Amino acid sequence: MNHRLVQMCLRLMRAEVWAQDDVKRLHRIDVRTLPDDELDGLAVVVISRLLITGGNHHQLHEELTASGGYLKERGFKREPSVVLRS
Repeated sequence: MNHRLVQMCLRLMRAEVWAQDDVKRLHRIDVRTLPDDELDGLAVVVISRLLITGGNHHQLHEELTASGGYLKERGFKREPSVVLRS
């Protein structure tokens, strides 16, 4: 969490939370494509942020988590190697 890149991303995310809707640059959902030879089907990666604040709005804890997997015809198969590095 103390890596400069992670801190920069968190500052950007915090600024976007309070930005007006017509000037937002980040979106809750984003879609990327890869060449067919790199991936067999649809895959999903989710990066989430957990923020816990105290009664006087002091930050008590902040955490980024990542998970992902493949969308299959009959469900979802988790990819265990999705790791968020800080």
